[in-house]
Amino acid sequence: MGSGQFCKNWLNMRAKAWTLLHEFYDEVRAAGLFIYRNDPLLKKFPSFFSRRR
Repeated sequence: MGSGQFCKNWLNMRAKAWTLLHEFYDEVRAAGLFIYRNDPLLKKFPSFFSRRR
């Protein structure tokens, strides 16, 4: 497998992983916000985009 093909495969897999991670985190965040909706001290579920930096 050439270097170009390796890069294409890697970028494709990275994009798929990002999508799955983002979807999974959104579900976990929604559950956390629901569970701790009445406790302002425990509302520590920032959006995924704000946490990636």
